[in-house]
Amino acid sequence: MGTGTRQVRLQDGTLATLHQLAVPSLCVRYTARVTMAAAATRSVSLIPAGLRVVAVTTEVLVGLGTTNGLTSVLIGDGTLTNRWGMQTTLTVGARTGQVDFGLQEWPTYVAATSVVLSALGGTFDTTGEVEVTVWGFPLTHRGV
Repeated sequence: MGTGTRQVRLQDGTLATLHQLAVPSLCVRYTARVTMAAAATRSVSLIPAGLRVVAVTTEVLVGLGTTNGLTSVLIGDGTLTNRWGMQTTLTVGARTGQVDFGLQEWPTYVAATSVVLSALGGTFDTTGEVEVTVWGFPLTHRGV
């Protein structure tokens, strides 16, 4: 996996060009911008029924306010609060990714499911915006 191409010498001595693929290029992406509101959690309906989810990643677009004691944000699915990690940096540009995940598995959601952002240390105030992206495979039988 990766990006780009590579030249490989085959057993008969000829060269073949191999094209590499990156998992993100194979996934369907669902993205939403979540504006914070004074609460302990924010939910966004992003996971459609039947989706095998590879990842949920986030990026802080507008710094998250800390006037209510907020120290970090858990990224979960309503069943496991940190399934997709924890955002510990609350400033613009902070991102979460695979190394942050609570579990390293690709669950399939039978029913439509929300991504749940849970405040730690306090509650959200009305300042801040987070972009949430769900990466997954909507696998069904092949088309004709």
